[in-house]
Amino acid sequence: MIPAVVCLAFFAIVTVDPRYFYVDDTESGAVGNWVQLGHLMREGQFPSLVLDQWMAGNYPVEGQGGLWNPVQIFINYIAPSVDNLALLATLVKLAFAIILGWGVYRVCLEYGARPYWAAVAGSAVPFAGFTLYFEYPSWVTSVIGMAWVVQAWASGIRYARGRSGPVPVFVFLYLAISVGYVHAALMAGVTVGAVMVGEYIRSPQWRTTVKLGIVGISAAACGAITFLPGLLSSAVTWRTGEEGTFNDNFLTAPWSETLTASIPSSVSSIESWTGETTYAPITYIAWFAIPALAFIGWRKAQGSLRDLVTPLLLLAFILLFTAGPSDIGQIRWPARLLPFVAVFSLVLLGVLLSRFGTLDKLRSRVIAASLIVFVLMIRASSSGPQYFIRHLTWAVVIIAVGALAIYLGRRYGAPAIADPGALRRSGPG
Repeated sequence: MIPAVVCLAFFAIVTVDPRYFYVDDTESGAVGNWVQLGHLMREGQFPSLVLDQWMAGNYPVEGQGGLWNPVQIFINYIAPSVDNLALLATLVKLAFAIILGWGVYRVCLEYGARPYWAAVAGSAVPFAGFTLYFEYPSWVTSVIGMAWVVQAWASGIRYARGRSGPVPVFVFLYLAISVGYVHAALMAGVTVGAVMVGEYIRSPQWRTTVKLGIVGISAAACGAITFLPGLLSSAVTWRTGEEGTFNDNFLTAPWSETLTASIPSSVSSIESWTGETTYAPITYIAWFAIPALAFIGWRKAQGSLRDLVTPLLLLAFILLFTAGPSDIGQIRWPARLLPFVAVFSLVLLGVLLSRFGTLDKLRSRVIAASLIVFVLMIRASSSGPQYFIRHLTWAVVIIAVGALAIYLGRRYGAPAIADPGALRRSGPG
């Protein structure tokens, strides 16, 4: 289901704009690096310091060439053979969108989600607002790094619970770190730490925690070569980090933006290159993400919070981080981690709907969900009042589609909400 949804969405996008996935940093930096590094590799040269391209050819310091990442090496090697570079960028991003969605699906299953809700979460994550409007067109290394981090999360849970060995965890962590995107490396470490805490609380066995920590440290040690050249030479580069920690509000995401997470027409109150508001709904997660909270049996869910310590810790961390400060040494623009807000939120939602989703006391829940949609519309209108009609239209669409989902759920059962194909496999419930 996930590959089909992702492929269909990508096809729809390139039908409208064939160059959508090949603009800005992707066009001016990433793909050009792939091609140049591929040429150097084919000539038998190790792509280290390129003396005749000082500002653009110091690949070990830049890090994002993926010199030590096997998957990126493969992409670099084949890049010179592809004449249509827009197609190359699209296919690479498509592949990692599928890997990302598959990773979310795996994580959801590990926490007890039903396959159909896990598939919904995995299909929604690749099209969260920041990913769709910032990362797919421009910041490809962010998508790549996030995909490997989520896969490492799933494998880390399996290893901690004795259902897998350490190799998958190590491989995915190393791939995430050696991409060379510092935010992905940061989240790899945070994710391993959160899994260690969460699994220990779930089942207090210190040996499991220590073993997982050793795998994480090993991957970090092997991936250190990706960042050490840049770190050791930072004193003579533009990004020295000498300014320390400060906040100028550039690409910081206040928590109030949570109230635009289900309105596809919102323009967020986040300062970026377009001014004090964004041109796109970069805090959007999924149309159902916030209204669906009204259909969870929260009293029953309280007894299972210990099982969900890891995603809750991760969501708390990412909400704190994305709210600022804007610069922490060499790490800047915290809103770059908004895609992880979508990942952690949808994992939790998929699990909670699977285990505690209910249509009991339906009238009260429908009223609550409708009020949530109304608040979402008002919040979106406060950031972009000129688009009020558009916000109103989307609110009506969300309510209408939500009503259809409730009807299908009552008549055919919960699987029919997430998987329309279930209608062909079962009669009315």
